[in-house]
Amino acid sequence: MFKKSLPILLLIASTIGCRPEKDISGADFYYPIETGRSSIFEVTKTFYSITAPPRVTHHTIQHSIGESYTDPAGQNVFPVTYASRTNDLVWKADSVTAVWQTQNSVMGIENGQTIVKMNLPLQERSVWDGNAYNSLGQSRFEIINLGKPRQVGTVTFPNTVTIVRQNDSTLLSQKKHIEVYAEGVGLIRKEIIYINFCYSTDCKPGTIQSGWQEINVIKTQMQ
Repeated sequence: MFKKSLPILLLIASTIGCRPEKDISGADFYYPIETGRSSIFEVTKTFYSITAPPRVTHHTIQHSIGESYTDPAGQNVFPVTYASRTNDLVWKADSVTAVWQTQNSVMGIENGQTIVKMNLPLQERSVWDGNAYNSLGQSRFEIINLGKPRQVGTVTFPNTVTIVRQNDSTLLSQKKHIEVYAEGVGLIRKEIIYINFCYSTDCKPGTIQSGWQEINVIKTQMQ
């Protein structure tokens, strides 16, 4: 396996950005699915409570794509292993999911449910039901900033796409799930927010009652 550090990721991103007339509508462009591909993310999670200061935790997770297999329907499916580590250097496998590509979409298993992760071809402001193949109820996914540059940490990726899976905000709560994918790399950033605001007359506007926020930022990639 070849490990790409952040400087190498930056070099790859810059080189990719110089290619002319790229077709950015296909999934392979932003969501390469290859056996042996592995990405490592730094995860920062913040827990909120009105009775205590925010509590912040840090850990590292790894997404690894395994050997593909053919399911009963004849679909080529790739298992994805998620492993984590905290202070030690030992990776501990947490779960195994799956991802696959059809003619019209990129599909994946999340928390035991089938999710339409990308709808093809990719188009700015295109919208689809991410829960079309499960029983969780309709969920509006939308593409924004297709083909735009994005800085993640210290690296600027010249060609990315952002998928807004949820972005709801009211006086009582905020629910947000946004993922950013880069050309030739895949997922580079994920942000999830689920917080409830205090609605008591004793609270200042915007005071968080409870909830959490999680941010995943890519650190290295191996192939």
